[in-house]
Amino acid sequence: MSVIHGTAAERFGVLRHTMQLNLDSGVDLGLSVCVMSGDDVVADLWGGLSDEVSQTPWDRDTIAVSFSITKMMCNLVMLQLHDRGQLDLFAPVASVWPEFAAAGKENITTAHIMSHTAGLAGFDGVASEFDLQDWDATVASLAAQAPWWTPGTAAGYHAFTYGFLLGEICRRVTGEHLRVVLQREFIDPLQADFWIGLPASEDHRVSHVVPLEITATEGGTEMGRRVMSSPPLLPGSVLEEWFRRANLPSVNGMGNARSIALLQSIITNGGSARGIRFFSESTCDLVFVSQYHGFESVFGAEYSYGMGYGLTSAEFPIGPRSAAWGGSGGSICLMDQDTKLTFCYLMNKMAPRDDARGTNLLLAASLGVL
Repeated sequence: MSVIHGTAAERFGVLRHTMQLNLDSGVDLGLSVCVMSGDDVVADLWGGLSDEVSQTPWDRDTIAVSFSITKMMCNLVMLQLHDRGQLDLFAPVASVWPEFAAAGKENITTAHIMSHTAGLAGFDGVASEFDLQDWDATVASLAAQAPWWTPGTAAGYHAFTYGFLLGEICRRVTGEHLRVVLQREFIDPLQADFWIGLPASEDHRVSHVVPLEITATEGGTEMGRRVMSSPPLLPGSVLEEWFRRANLPSVNGMGNARSIALLQSIITNGGSARGIRFFSESTCDLVFVSQYHGFESVFGAEYSYGMGYGLTSAEFPIGPRSAAWGGSGGSICLMDQDTKLTFCYLMNKMAPRDDARGTNLLLAASLGVL
């Protein structure tokens, strides 16, 4: 039987027990959970297997693909650029990326992209997942593409395009790729174990994902199928070397619950973490201002999007000063300013979108904080 390792205050006994039940029942293979209260880590737990074939245990330094939690790291960079006056989130993207104005996109703002209302939820000109390795060609395709709906009037999850769009905006403003800025401005100061484009030296720590058996185009809404097939990311791709090395700031961030929680605690703490001010409280407040609330065409449910994060809605009722996002397969990270709670769950066994593992663990963690 797998054992839960790590440290946690006694009041997190329910959280530890829930993690153990997940492993014993087989709904989880390997996982890590971190809970922070303000700047303090109050629960840092992990267990199970990093690799089912080799029976390698998940240990303290195991890292895994975070999938769309990677987008949360893009948000930090965008907020900081806005705070420093290098970028206006509410100005047209074309003001820093002139080619982007083509095909009726002259009024799309960075805020539209961060709230998934830009109408660029998928690619028209990218044929396969391997084409995404060519950054210049991919962003040129997006610059030439017409929006799928009138920007700002509807929302649809920008699953793969999000990181390329924000990443190119960052490159036009700073001259550097977003992952470079993220490393220098956030990861290095906090000594956080998170990577977009993993170096070969870290491969030995990577947990092997158990991908979904279904294909990316099955289920969901018509818009969801269109997004997930333009281009399709094959389930087994996450196990391949090209995926680990690629610059895919929407989906291929690698880390663990500890590093993700530490980085996103910046939002919980109003723009600072561990005594370092990354952006002002007023800029952080933008996260909690709804940019769109209503029917979400990819997920087919009511959603509320703030500046890069999901806010409370009928689909995901959380606190009034809470923001969250998740990754494909079930991972989740939530920040709540009222309780000073930061929570992250990262695992290696993927499940369909209606999976409740992350929510159950979040509720268990909340019992130790509230």
